[in-house]
Amino acid sequence: RAPAAFYGFDATNHWQAAALTPNQVGGSDFVALKAGRPMAALRLRLPGRDPVLAALGATAVAAALDVPLASIQASLARFSGVWRRCEPVGAIGGIQVFDDDAHRPGEVQVTLQAARQRFGPRPLWVVFRPHPGALPDDLAAAFAEANRVIVSAVSIAGEPGGPEVSGEALAAHLRAAGVPAGHLPTQAEIVHELSATLPDEAVVITLGGGDLSSLGPRLLRALEQRVLEEDR
Repeated sequence: RAPAAFYGFDATNHWQAAALTPNQVGGSDFVALKAGRPMAALRLRLPGRDPVLAALGATAVAAALDVPLASIQASLARFSGVWRRCEPVGAIGGIQVFDDDAHRPGEVQVTLQAARQRFGPRPLWVVFRPHPGALPDDLAAAFAEANRVIVSAVSIAGEPGGPEVSGEALAAHLRAAGVPAGHLPTQAEIVHELSATLPDEAVVITLGGGDLSSLGPRLLRALEQRVLEEDR
């Protein structure tokens, strides 16, 4: 029976995020409304709708605790994200590499939509390590924003709930659904392929679990070597 407040994008909520616009720092600006009244103009460094929703919830809690709105604004503007949530790995030339632990279809879709918002028409390449029980039909729709998807071997540490699908079978299913996907089981094969074929200005996102977070640094070293060889 404690007092309850709802927050979201709809005007029926006590707290509403309105007037969402992309900003110059790669995230979103929006206005937090309380009971239909503007309370604060907020800026985030993180792209996508999910960070906006989380920031709105944090704003509602902070305001209920009488935190000054100026402090809320400053804190959100400084926040740069958490580990393995579209975490920057590095860049070489015009190519940027990010790492994210998304593996469920909804998570993948949100991550790639946020990347598309942030990077516009730049080539968006994804390396995906599926978990056992991956849902091929749902994943096909989730990869709609990707220009290229490379599916690795299935992660050992998976989640129950669906029929086991091999990386090769998943890549074939994605291709049949119109997703430009291929299968390379090992990190060595993936790094070799990407370092030879990545287009200029590409954005690479590694998605999934297991040891996939180690692929980004390996790829950057290979790309650096390619640049050195081209300069000779």
